[in-house]
Amino acid sequence: MMPATGMAGGWGAPDFLRKLGGEAGDLVLVPEADLRGFAAGATILERPRKGGKVRGVLFRPRRRATLPGDLRRFRALIEEDGFLWVVIPKKTAMKPLGRDVTFQDVLDIALRTDLVDNKTLTFSETEYGVRLVVRKHLRRGAGGPATVDVSMEVSSIILNQRIPAMRSQNTFGASTADVSE
Repeated sequence: MMPATGMAGGWGAPDFLRKLGGEAGDLVLVPEADLRGFAAGATILERPRKGGKVRGVLFRPRRRATLPGDLRRFRALIEEDGFLWVVIPKKTAMKPLGRDVTFQDVLDIALRTDLVDNKTLTFSETEYGVRLVVRKHLRRGAGGPATVDVSMEVSSIILNQRIPAMRSQNTFGASTADVSE
């Protein structure tokens, strides 16, 4: 554990942590050294703590194929009102950076879980981030359950089976959602 100080590549700022959604002293997991300056003021963890939660995670997925596992692993580490920042390349930088993860990839996977995107932020001329948080209605104290199942497979099955079952025909022949379910 180490407090982060300074700025990353001239792009960090004293209030960047606040823009991320954190506060001074928050525990933030940042596995990659070059991203740590963006969380200046937080207490930075280079690797996950055993048995503890963190306020947020700031990470850079390398491949589309590993993104579901990354999101599942990091989601399990954040506090219920915490955040995940997924730093991805801008379209023009994908090839030069050798990465294939897009904004749409992040959304396609995250929205099948209890996560939702609620902010984007530029990190450099070649990268930006997408902030993911647990949906408000699923958080304790917001009328949500005490525990949240973050299994992507279960969420995907539920979404794929419930949504078609909730469709019905209205009197005009248009398909509408059945609000009685």
